[in-house]
Amino acid sequence: MRVSVKQLKMAWSCPRQWAMHYLFDVATVEGEALAVGNAVHSQMKSLIQGTEPAHGPESRIGKMARELIQYAEPRSAKAVSEIIKLVELPEYGIKVDLRADFMDLCPPNRPQAVFRDWKTTGAESAKSKLPNGALWALDDLTDDWQANIYAFLLMHSHWKVPVVEAEWCFVSKKFKEGQTPKTWRVPHVFHYPTTKAWFDKMVPPTVALIREMKEAHAAKTLDTGLLAPHNPASCEYTGKFCDAAGHCRMVSSPVIQYHQLGLPTLKGKT
Repeated sequence: MRVSVKQLKMAWSCPRQWAMHYLFDVATVEGEALAVGNAVHSQMKSLIQGTEPAHGPESRIGKMARELIQYAEPRSAKAVSEIIKLVELPEYGIKVDLRADFMDLCPPNRPQAVFRDWKTTGAESAKSKLPNGALWALDDLTDDWQANIYAFLLMHSHWKVPVVEAEWCFVSKKFKEGQTPKTWRVPHVFHYPTTKAWFDKMVPPTVALIREMKEAHAAKTLDTGLLAPHNPASCEYTGKFCDAAGHCRMVSSPVIQYHQLGLPTLKGKT
């Protein structure tokens, strides 16, 4: 079975959202956040590879990419600006998409290999907080799905090294005309034993749940996404299908207890 990090994280976070999106074709809205992120990623790829970028250096996208480019400095001759690879894990019965924005396999005299991901955010700085008091931008990669899965794939199958470093490189979208967008890094060092332990704990049960929902759908016992298991915390106990834009982090929910929702689930699931 072929899976992506997005698919795995969505199924773990809220199986109902996964079922609505992947089985019943309820599309997520692209919105401004995803559009800007995609444009910056494309601009970064052009700048690193030396091709003509789509946006000028003084445009908003151009300025954001211009500030991020400092994090694309290679450590070795093996640096690549992007890799899209399907990694096979036969012992887990899955194939996983690896889509890293920047990777550099350091020579033996350097501490470890590194992979980076370009992140656009509405946070003005690394310390910006949401109205509920939570940090707006991710500040720790210890339990981040994308970082852990990519680290495992690189150490286990692609590079076959015992240690890799991940760096999420953020650029703020909150800047005015004449200002320079702020950037910052969130680094984390992954070691193979602990990363494999995280992968074994989180991924196989999620894959099993995806298989169960696919089989139920094929057998027509899952004829609506509302019958899929629901994680109430993922949508702040509202029970509503999410557009994946993260609005649930912005507000408090009026629903306090799961039983108040009265939502159906797959038999035997809670």
